Amino acid sequence: MENKAALKQYLQDARTVLKPEGQILLTSFDLRGVNEPEHRVNPALSSLQFQQANLIGPFFNMRRIKADTLKSQALAANWHCELIYCKDDSNYFAWLKLAESK
Repeated sequence: MENKAALKQYLQDARTVLKPEGQILLTSFDLRGVNEPEHRVNPALSSLQFQQANLIGPFFNMRRIKADTLKSQALAANWHCELIYCKDDSNYFAWLKLAESK
């Protein structure tokens, strides 16, 4: 996600296409170790590019969202968020599912 607004929009968009029993797995890992130095903007924002065989996508920015921010944004958007693994607030693996309707 590029920022909190993008995370909020992602959660809203995912709700419209996900089945009621659907799930989302998210990870936040330290991109600085796998990213080319010339594409680094700052430690929290990295420029990435996906490649598979001869198909190469454009560079895009990705911001690391802290675990507490993800949990609060998910709750506000009516999602259940569980941290499956958490090394620290910036390196985690999370599971999201739609919260029960109120």
